[in-house]
Amino acid sequence: MRTLALPFAFIVLWVVQGAIANTTQWGDHFEQFTWAHSLEWGYYKHPPFPTWLLGGLINTFGPWPYWSYFLAGLCTLATAYFTWRIACRLIGSELAFYAMLFWGLQQAFSARAQLYNHNTPMLTAVAATAWFCMRALETRAWHWWALTGATAAIAMLSKYQAVVALCGILLTVYMTGCWRERRIQLGLILASLVFGAFMTPHLLWLPQHDWAPFHYGSQTEKLGNLPFGFSERLQNIAGFLVQQIRLLFPALLLLLIVWVANKMSHTPAQAHASDTTPALPKWRRAWLTGLIAFPLVATTFICPLCGLHLQNHWGYQCLQFVAIWAVWMLASRGFVLQAKTWLLAATAIQLTFMASISLSVGGARTESLYPAKQLA
Repeated sequence: MRTLALPFAFIVLWVVQGAIANTTQWGDHFEQFTWAHSLEWGYYKHPPFPTWLLGGLINTFGPWPYWSYFLAGLCTLATAYFTWRIACRLIGSELAFYAMLFWGLQQAFSARAQLYNHNTPMLTAVAATAWFCMRALETRAWHWWALTGATAAIAMLSKYQAVVALCGILLTVYMTGCWRERRIQLGLILASLVFGAFMTPHLLWLPQHDWAPFHYGSQTEKLGNLPFGFSERLQNIAGFLVQQIRLLFPALLLLLIVWVANKMSHTPAQAHASDTTPALPKWRRAWLTGLIAFPLVATTFICPLCGLHLQNHWGYQCLQFVAIWAVWMLASRGFVLQAKTWLLAATAIQLTFMASISLSVGGARTESLYPAKQLA
């Protein structure tokens, strides 16, 4: 757990910094507080689970304007934990340490760690589902399959975008070849039954309310009248990818700093690049494909083909496990990973990033949070 000490500390700092520095709540927080007045099986924009969490806290402990920050931090801490467990299984505990330093610099888990919206529990539930499914495939234990179905349903009850990540996990199961085993098939059936049980009330609610969340989420027009043409779709894809680089900039800056430090230290490489790219074990390749490659490709290319305009925040889920792949690629190519350099660089970037955000609050950024003081 020492591996998580620094990422956990910075998540808490980001949440506290936001709660103190922000001039008002985020717009998504207002939305959640409004919906929490009545706990329903769904809402006109999204599924109900995030609102249930907030409403449960309010009904149990009373209203408090900082419940949104509390839930945002709690979900992000849980996401960090499950991501770390997955990284330990895929690349080992030593490399997982470096992966979590990279992970903690992604915008969704740093500057947006204070934001509680439907993405927040979805990311946690997706990470939990991946971990539980991984354990189910390894142990064949029934309780892991039941947990897989439950958290998969929670992911869908948080935001429908989770279907992409869940399909990626199913692709992983297929690629491992484990699905041919009778016990794995029964486990998948069990997970499906639990998933269905959790989802049924919401599915019954949808037609009774004119499929409201689908109307909100769908950007397509009638067949034959798609909202944008081929060139616009290419521009949308290019813009989306550029924005993902922007959102990953602090993490990419970390890689640049440690790469330069590695070159300047003249530390002998662990091995030559030509012989340090062994074929990935089948299970690791399957998980990296299902967790990272599939969501990114499916979102980036399939959505525009279906007439959906890519939204920048969709990249949060697509890239939530990219740190595992990035560190694995470095290590597999003989890159010398120096813990002290990574720690110092990650800490410096986090503090600089946090200071820049703090200084911007009250200036132009105030408008993105509603200028409550000015309006008052």
